[in-house]
Amino acid sequence: KEKGVDDYTGTYQADYKGFSDTEYLFGGTSIDREAGKEISITCTLEVTSGKAKVFWISGADEPTTLLETTGTYNDTITLPDGGNYIGIKCDNFTGSVELNIE
Repeated sequence: KEKGVDDYTGTYQADYKGFSDTEYLFGGTSIDREAGKEISITCTLEVTSGKAKVFWISGADEPTTLLETTGTYNDTITLPDGGNYIGIKCDNFTGSVELNIE
């Protein structure tokens, strides 16, 4: 994991083997960012076995699934005030994830 200009940006690359847990990779509780409230997300997920879900959660809202099958996700998100986190939830996941947030 390499951090960007703040806790909301950076790159993450990992290979998983039989991993079951939730990891919060980027985000925080303050959205006072010099770069503004928009972030650009590029994610590539490769699922060999098990399940993996890359998600975005904002405040008390239910998590929004960005990607949960082998493939690529590309979008710009406007972060609302409050806590915002990008993470991955895994259930016996073997595979890889690459995440780039600017």
